Amino acid sequence: SRAQLFIGIGLQQLSITSTLKSDRDTYCRQAIEAFEKAVQLDPNDHLSEYYLALQHAINYNIPEALAHVKIALSFRAEHAPSLQLFALVLTACHRPNEALKIVEDALEDFPDNLHLMHIRAHLQLYLKGTEAALGTLQRMIVVWKDLFESQTQLFNGSLYEFHDDRHSETKSVVQYSQVSDKDSSKTHLTP
Repeated sequence: SRAQLFIGIGLQQLSITSTLKSDRDTYCRQAIEAFEKAVQLDPNDHLSEYYLALQHAINYNIPEALAHVKIALSFRAEHAPSLQLFALVLTACHRPNEALKIVEDALEDFPDNLHLMHIRAHLQLYLKGTEAALGTLQRMIVVWKDLFESQTQLFNGSLYEFHDDRHSETKSVVQYSQVSDKDSSKTHLTP
């Protein structure tokens, strides 16, 4: 089941990045087949249902997307990406009030989820006006600052250490220390 799921995800990415319509259509069809096979192999896997719903949404097949995202949520109701997709599919069904309710309920479980807040801000702007949306956007900024403060502090001065190797004005070294990259702990650049 998981192998078919991963094949489907790869095909889905190929369909998204393809520039030729014929290739895109072929990859979309193959992705749906892979996701459907994953669902058949493990009918209780919420991820297979979620990705199948996502592929149907990408293909603008909204009724199928809605059906499969509901199944995914029945298997795992606290899956944030499924909740996001459910809200977006509801908006495509012209049910923005229900979508906003879903997002607000999901934000109780995931209060720092910027994707859910983004959807909420758009729905509030559409349904309630700029003041409600502005409140959500201000909250997003606070959450973003809290989540990424260590990274922003690096860029606010401590990241760049300029020094002169030979006390010369013609040669300088830019040293990046403790870059918050998962793959590297230290990077040095010399012009």
